[in-house]
Amino acid sequence: MPQVVRSPKPYDVCIIGSGAGGGTAAKILTEGGLNVVMLEAGPPLNPEKDYKEHLWPYDLPHRGIGVGGKLR
Repeated sequence: MPQVVRSPKPYDVCIIGSGAGGGTAAKILTEGGLNVVMLEAGPPLNPEKDYKEHLWPYDLPHRGIGVGGKLR
């Protein structure tokens, strides 16, 4: 259950969402010296299961579909 608590320090920026845009914004702003808080409502991601684009091409399940045929 979500809880509301007081933050012990103020932040310069509040970023809603830690996707590609939110993560990039947080990186740039913190590198610029700002205090940033990021809020995310999505579920936690497991890199072992959730990031399928980081597979080697030969590990992809659809590799070779539609390719091939008879040799001449």
